[in-house]
Amino acid sequence: KVNDTVTLTGENLGKESVAAVFLSDDKDDFKATLVDQAADKIVMKVPQTKVGGYNISIQVKDRILILPLKFSVTE
Repeated sequence: KVNDTVTLTGENLGKESVAAVFLSDDKDDFKATLVDQAADKIVMKVPQTKVGGYNISIQVKDRILILPLKFSVTE
């Protein structure tokens, strides 16, 4: 749900690697608020979006990389 906190886990997720996290659909990228960030996890708040399916994207330097992860926002 919008404003819920979600934890993403993986590698190379620290501030020196990942500048931002987005939920992306076919048209737009919705920037998430990062609550906590470490090398192995990112805690984010679900951004204000419509209900539906999204990809998770990360910003590394000046590039946005769409990850093969599906994310659903519910009411």
